[in-house]
Amino acid sequence: MPKSEWLYLFSSNASPQYAQDVLNVLALAPGQEYTFRYGERWVHERAQEEWLSLSDHGGVRVLVCFSLQQQAQFQDACFLPVRLGRAARSEIIGSQYFVTFIVDNYAALPEAHSDDAYREHVRAFRDFLPTRGPVPYDSSATLGKPVVSCSETSGVIDLASSGALLFERSARYLARTESFQDATFLRCESIVARGTETAISIGGEQPAFELNAGKAYDLKLVQSQPSHVGDVHRYSVAVDSTMVQIIGASGFDIASSYDQVRIQFVAVAPDQPEVRESAIIVEPESPGQGPRLELPVRIRPPIKRSIGKATVTTLALALIGVQAVLNISQPLSIGLVFIGAITVAWMQVFGLSVPDIPAFPDGK
Repeated sequence: MPKSEWLYLFSSNASPQYAQDVLNVLALAPGQEYTFRYGERWVHERAQEEWLSLSDHGGVRVLVCFSLQQQAQFQDACFLPVRLGRAARSEIIGSQYFVTFIVDNYAALPEAHSDDAYREHVRAFRDFLPTRGPVPYDSSATLGKPVVSCSETSGVIDLASSGALLFERSARYLARTESFQDATFLRCESIVARGTETAISIGGEQPAFELNAGKAYDLKLVQSQPSHVGDVHRYSVAVDSTMVQIIGASGFDIASSYDQVRIQFVAVAPDQPEVRESAIIVEPESPGQGPRLELPVRIRPPIKRSIGKATVTTLALALIGVQAVLNISQPLSIGLVFIGAITVAWMQVFGLSVPDIPAFPDGK
């Protein structure tokens, strides 16, 4: 596959789930993963041939677009760019094609200040995108030329403005369609340690927010509603309370055109000093329409406790096993075993895992 090719992933108004995917992708924090699925008939032949190598060499570049279609195809489909990304994994199961991509910055059509300008920008992008490669109704997952290699790009799509502005603009375009006219728009801005504004990084082979057990954090969400908000829209926040504890209310309201929402929580210290994984789920309460955010978190045990556990484990093993390998007197041997047993009991009292007693051949 030429490294310059892009993977164009279209999600349409053909079903509620496809529209939901667009809201979800728009809401994700950069670095998170998301999966699209396509039936074989909707994957272009060229993309089918390269599907299993999409994540090779760092992953092919992805552009996610909303495809506004008419069921009987009486009119051409229109396209609204939503998000950039990069392919992370791909697989084929039977006749189903799955691709997981890591989201990056936002993408949007140019700024518009009138109904005519909105229509002109949509039509310009509709005419431009087929010059890059196949588009719906032909196929919904395609490989094609990158938009950034074309001199026309600056007039039909904006990839350079700040993510916050592109998010707001995409919401304004999407809200003008029937699929999203009643939707609320929300995005994850960051997770920060309490008392700081330094964003927690997303890392690991399975991307997740890296948190320290026993520490308090703020989940920062930003909402932006293109039209007047006449009703209260309720969102809930769900967690596994054994790993994450919400401070205060486990939800919030959207009752204004724009706002920043802060959800305070604590990463719970585990009984055992081990890394644990969970998720913070933010979603609209029924019957509201909005993004469902699933924010993966990886909770690391306190450093001091990890070091203490390793030290005590090593001591217990040494005390229990040393008498088996050294030629020492019986009283001293009995004493070492006794001290080792006390150490193991102490570990059990404080919830630390007990090491296995090493086995040695007789006489060794």
